[in-house]
Amino acid sequence: LDPYYYLYDPANTNWVSRHRLPAGLDSNGERLNVRSTKNGLFCWYVNSMWLFEHTKMEWKKVETKVKVGTSIVDGSGMVYDSKRDRMLCFTLGGYAKPFDGVVYALDFKTQQIEMLSKDEIKVNPAKPWNIFLREMTYLPNEDLVLFACQLEIGKERFNDLFVGYDTAKNTWVTIKLGLSAKGTNFGSVCQSIAYDEKR
Repeated sequence: LDPYYYLYDPANTNWVSRHRLPAGLDSNGERLNVRSTKNGLFCWYVNSMWLFEHTKMEWKKVETKVKVGTSIVDGSGMVYDSKRDRMLCFTLGGYAKPFDGVVYALDFKTQQIEMLSKDEIKVNPAKPWNIFLREMTYLPNEDLVLFACQLEIGKERFNDLFVGYDTAKNTWVTIKLGLSAKGTNFGSVCQSIAYDEKR
């Protein structure tokens, strides 16, 4: 793996520098999650969290008392809750494992993790909640995280119910959304979702 990270200048449309990654963080794209926050770039890698200090051009590890769950390819994702200045991390904890509903919330002010919604979704290997945790977006007006997938429990899919997380009440919800085409399935590695703030 490449031991460096690279900086791109959009004003000049060119790559401008490269810097060595710190110990404990590498360029394995299958387990890297990176998001922009008002505190700077944030990275979740395996069981560690990092903040980018742009004045020093280096990644600094965030030390927490509670250990974050592991990031995993196509089975983990995160979203920035801008109202509360926290990062919400979602993970299956292992490839294709049943989801336990736990949300790891990192408060940027205290730089500590709180585990939310513990025991809210009962783990049932026979009827697991199949949630595509890689793709989601935060809707600030609704105070809601919307996932790019329909609700699926075991082999039963609810085509008009989408998975969401209520960031005000810290609880899982379903959202009834109409679809323009019947039989449309969401929740695959070929899909993503984004929020257009201007519109």
